[in-house]
Amino acid sequence: MMSAEEASWGSAWLQQLETHAGFDSTALARGSTATQKGRVSTVEFEPGLVRAEVAGTGEPEVVTIGVTSLEPSQWDRLVQRTTEAAAQAAALLAGELPIEFASALLPGKGQISSDCTCKGGDVLCRHAAAVLHQIGARLDIDPFALMLMRGRDRASVLASLRASRAELMGVEQLSVSGLPRGGDQGVSAADAWRREPEPPVVAPPAPRRPGTLPTLAVPPPAGSGIDDDDLAALVADGAARAQAMLAGNGESELGLSVGADVVRRAVTGDIDRISEITKVPIDELTGAAKAWQLGGHAGFKASRSSWEPEPNKLTVAVEAMGEAATARANIVTKGSVQLRLTEDGCWWRFVADDSLGWILDSGPSRDPAELIEPTAS
Repeated sequence: MMSAEEASWGSAWLQQLETHAGFDSTALARGSTATQKGRVSTVEFEPGLVRAEVAGTGEPEVVTIGVTSLEPSQWDRLVQRTTEAAAQAAALLAGELPIEFASALLPGKGQISSDCTCKGGDVLCRHAAAVLHQIGARLDIDPFALMLMRGRDRASVLASLRASRAELMGVEQLSVSGLPRGGDQGVSAADAWRREPEPPVVAPPAPRRPGTLPTLAVPPPAGSGIDDDDLAALVADGAARAQAMLAGNGESELGLSVGADVVRRAVTGDIDRISEITKVPIDELTGAAKAWQLGGHAGFKASRSSWEPEPNKLTVAVEAMGEAATARANIVTKGSVQLRLTEDGCWWRFVADDSLGWILDSGPSRDPAELIEPTAS
């Protein structure tokens, strides 16, 4: 059985199949390759059942793995034992699966059956073996799936545990955290005065680098429209934003419009791929991304800004640019240089590009003269 130092419930599951559930190791090993190549899909867990499809040379084979459910009396005994072991109960209520609890859920000999549309007979077929391996991969991510395979979902088991602990502690009910509600006897003033003050809670430092997407135990279903690389890119982007927020160097950007978020993603993402998916012309997307890279969301909005300020608001920019400068809407242009006024009163400098059009060059500034180079005046 898995020790506390080992962290793979998937390995414990496969070991249990060989040593206690009576599966032949050779037959079981035949499913490893199919699992590694991502041929197992549409994996569904139900009480006492796991259904999945395994791709082959023709139509996918449908596999059903049956697992004997625990009797109500067996569940009651398991919950009672856990209630009496305070550390195990606390761990379970905190979202961890104690080894002692999970060990009681691993099925033994005669408690697992398999059925496959390939009609492989009594011998474990390679499709069913692949699904058994896939179950192991799922348990590495969510060991609580063991509960469902043995007949009860996590919520009902935890509800039973809270009720059992409430009875043991002599209170009416427990909160979700496993602590009693009501009936608090309090602390005497003398004891409170003598109590050593606890050190202040210090937030952990922000991680040095963003997290990454773990290997998917089950690939996205065929026809879902979800690409593994695109999903990984989105997860990496979200992790980078979260890490920047924790470090105090960024915002969530969750309030952006779809168009603005596409441009933001194009700054660090695969701009060709983003252009292909969104149908935004690559030149247009490149120019918008350059504006975002230089000025953030405000710079991007400046590149799209078009409004009608009072004419006298443009006078200072016209005078700064000098003779031959022309004004239209919120834009003052002279040759290959353009100054744009945004509604917040800031000026931005753009320069002409043969292929990309007007590209953001600098800004913002309250004084348009600060954005004028000697060659433009």
